[in-house]
Amino acid sequence: MLRVYEAAVNITSGRPCAESGAMRGHRKFPSTFEGLLQLGEALRGPGGCAWDKSQTTTSLKSLFLEECYEFVEAIDSGSDENIVEEMGDVLFHIGLQLCMAKEKDSFRESDVFSAIVDKMIRRHPHIFGGSKVSSIEDIEKQWSDIKRGENDNKTDLAKNLDNVPKSMPALLRAKAFQDIAAETGFDWEDVDGVLDKVLEEIQEFRQAKTKEDVHAELGDVLFSIVNLARWVGADSEDALRASSERFKGRFKSMLNQSSRDGISFSRLDSDQQNLLWQHAKTEKD
Repeated sequence: MLRVYEAAVNITSGRPCAESGAMRGHRKFPSTFEGLLQLGEALRGPGGCAWDKSQTTTSLKSLFLEECYEFVEAIDSGSDENIVEEMGDVLFHIGLQLCMAKEKDSFRESDVFSAIVDKMIRRHPHIFGGSKVSSIEDIEKQWSDIKRGENDNKTDLAKNLDNVPKSMPALLRAKAFQDIAAETGFDWEDVDGVLDKVLEEIQEFRQAKTKEDVHAELGDVLFSIVNLARWVGADSEDALRASSERFKGRFKSMLNQSSRDGISFSRLDSDQQNLLWQHAKTEKD
C-alpha cells in the first residue's frame, strides 16, 4: 500500500502536506483514469504536496515495484477488496509517471494509449487481420514472431537477449532467456532430459570446492530448476511463492505449539523440532 504517499498527503493530522490550494475543501475528482491524472496534477501543482512534487520518474521505481508485488499478493489472496485497493495503488503510480512526463512535455497519456492499442492490434492478426491459427501454441508462436520482427534487426537474436530487462526478478529473467533459446530449437527433447540436467547440476554443486564455484554451481542448479518449471508448464515464481507460504504456515504452527506447551522453540532439540515439523505438515496439508 502507499504508506509513504499516504503519510505525505494526510492534510488533517499534522503530517508533511499542509492544507492549501487545490487540496482545501476536499476537492472531488472523477472516479476515472482522467480523475486520477487530475489528482496527480493537483498533488504536484501549486498548493500541492511537497513529497509528491519532489518525486522523479527514477525515485518512484522501487515504490512502484513494491506496489506491483502487493498487487500480485492481492490477486493470490482472492480478495476483491484487496485487489481493488492494490490495483488503485499501481494505477496511481502510472498516473503520477504520466503527470511528470506531461510536465516535461515528453509525452501525453494519448501517446501511451495509442502505442499500446496499436501494438495489441498488430500482435493479434488472427482477430484484426487475416491470420489463421488453430491452437494456443500457434497464437504464442505468432506473438513471438511478430515481437521479434518489431526489432530493428529482425534476425538479431543477440539483441533479443539484451532486451530482457536486468531489473526483472531473477527467476523470470532466466525463463525469458530459456524461451528465446527454445524458439531457435536449442532445447531439450523431453522433460526427462531436463530432469537429468537438474541432477547433473546438483552433482556439480556437491563437488564445488571454492566459494566462487559454489556460487556458480548454485546458480546453475536454480537455472535448471526454472527450466524444469517451464517444461512442466509451471510458473517458478508462483511455485516458490507458494512453497514459501507453506513453510511460513508450518513454522508458525511449530512456534505456536511450542508456546502452548510452555517451551521456548529454540531450546528444543532437533528431534523435538522435527516432530513438531511433521505434525505441522499434517495439520496444514
